[in-house]
Amino acid sequence: MGSGVNAVHTRNARAIEIDSITLDDLVAKYLLERIDLIKMDIEGAECVVLRSAASLLAKFRPRLVIEPHVVSGKLNTDEVFSILSGLGYKCEIIQQGELKLPLVFASFAT
Repeated sequence: MGSGVNAVHTRNARAIEIDSITLDDLVAKYLLERIDLIKMDIEGAECVVLRSAASLLAKFRPRLVIEPHVVSGKLNTDEVFSILSGLGYKCEIIQQGELKLPLVFASFAT
């Protein structure tokens, strides 16, 4: 996907490295007591992040808006649904107008 182009493309690009932080570390660093919404557009890393943030999602129960991506030739929507359903979320697909990729909206089932 877009973020991986730099790793596989040999042309001289103006790439820069940036620091990143996990959701768990972000909560700890800023002493967050609540999270209402998380928006993810992370170019195919959705499932990795969702799995690593499972305890955070269970604790804070934020609503989620996720743009799934094609990973290994397949749109990862089913895997995103499976992970979130296992955590107690209810998921629905939202079309993005004319764009090919849908959004997943998830809220904690009550």
